[in-house]
This record gives sequence, C-alpha cells and structure tokens, in this order.
Amino acid sequence: ITDPSAIPQGCPVFSLKLTLRDPPDLSNRETLLLRTVGKAGRTTCANIGVIVDIDARTWIPYGDDNDFSRYAWFEDQLGVVPTGGAPDFSGPGDSGSAVFDARTHELIGLLFAGGEGLTLVNPIDRVFGELGIAGVA
Repeated sequence: ITDPSAIPQGCPVFSLKLTLRDPPDLSNRETLLLRTVGKAGRTTCANIGVIVDIDARTWIPYGDDNDFSRYAWFEDQLGVVPTGGAPDFSGPGDSGSAVFDARTHELIGLLFAGGEGLTLVNPIDRVFGELGIAGVA
C-alpha cells in the first residue's frame, strides 16, 4: 500500500521484506503440510494460519456485477486455516496477498479465494510457471 490512508482502521502498519531469487522449490508439497504461514491483506490485515491441505480441489464462482454464474476448476492448491482464534485467515478484498512462511519469510503463494474458514492459495511455483518466470534477481 503506497497511500497510508488506504490502510483499514485498526490494521497495524508493518514492513516485511520478502526476498525472491528463484521461484521456491515447492515440488515436494508434503513439506508444506502444517506449515505456519502469514499474510497481510487489504481487508483482514495481518493474519497467521496453517496449511492443512496441499492438494485442494474446488470449483470457484466468478463473474461481474454480482453475477457469479460461471465457475472455474482449481486443483493442486493449498488450503489454509486461521490460528490464534481468528475466524478467518482472509476476507473479500484480500485476494492477491502474498502468503509467506511465518518463520523464514519465504514466499509460498498468492491468496485467491476463501470462505467458511478455509483460504485457498495458489502455490507460487505454479504462478511463476504460468507466467514463464524462471528466476528473478
């Protein structure tokens, strides 16, 4: 956020440096299971969660102007639940938030959907693959 007035009331302001050299190797998804992750979203601010699903599959409704009659199929996604008593890890408006390892700050993925306590995260290696990104310096 570049405009401080855009920060929702009550959200703590903090700075976190995520360093990207190469897309992280997330090919062994089992190493992600039960990993503690964090994110800073526009709507729900900073939250901590745990990866509980390393192969989430679901239909996601999409559309425009309140017409969400079309659906897209997603698979090989990460499912995150909140910790610390928070009702949700994410909320509407948090899509696109970077999800990172809470200990190492390694980028894990991009938040893209959530509801009923479960947030879906697209693994960053898949994002980089789709975008043709082999490495960043």
